[in-house]
Amino acid sequence: FYLNYIGGDSRMSFKDKTNEVLLELYNKEGLQNTIDVAHAMLQSATHKNNKHFLAHTHGEICESVLECIVMDYFKSFNLNKYGWFYKKGLILKDINNPDSGYFTELDLTVFTPQRIFAFECKSYGGDNRITDTCTIRRKSGSSFDVYEQHKKHFMVLADQLKPFRIINQQNALSTPYQLVLFDFSEGSTADERDTKNKLLMPCLNEKNVLNIFKTVYDAPIMWDINRVHKAMEIIEKHSEANREKHLKYVSQLREK
Repeated sequence: FYLNYIGGDSRMSFKDKTNEVLLELYNKEGLQNTIDVAHAMLQSATHKNNKHFLAHTHGEICESVLECIVMDYFKSFNLNKYGWFYKKGLILKDINNPDSGYFTELDLTVFTPQRIFAFECKSYGGDNRITDTCTIRRKSGSSFDVYEQHKKHFMVLADQLKPFRIINQQNALSTPYQLVLFDFSEGSTADERDTKNKLLMPCLNEKNVLNIFKTVYDAPIMWDINRVHKAMEIIEKHSEANREKHLKYVSQLREK
């Protein structure tokens, strides 16, 4: 099923096509069937020798599953009515250093009047551990500091959101942002961090990710959400045009 779709249109990248397939499946067959198919896609041995293909495709599977879960949650509780919205794949430019050539991409961001949730999606197969602030350590010995990377990327967005922050006595102690690691993979992930770091950047999966939104049910308003929405619409319009610049920037980093 999946391979037939992936090969169906040469004009569309395998990343875009993966997202299209899963969203179409969700609209036709619902969330659980979509998650089941996504797991089967991760288990596929096709292209097993093409690590570049697998890394990008598995990453997109992870992002698309999260998008389907968020879409389903929004529909179930009519959250758009309350100002909630989400954006996937926002490409951002560093407004503090406009000539730096720096672009970054956020996997998926959920915006609510109470808090903004920035998700970093990872799909590392096999048995993994999470240590320190939020470092993924693989059985092979390699490691990746998710928190430092994601925080750096998210701060580019945070700088652009500052004018829309509401600060008053009621919300002085509330948290305006939440960074989240979303893990959708084949294998196990043992979270060995202390409670402080687990709260700083929770590692969640398809079974428990929706729990993070419960943290805003009784939280005070932190954002002028209408203005935030307008700003994100503008950024989204520029994201596609900036995508090629972002890929070029990333490619240059890899060559160094």
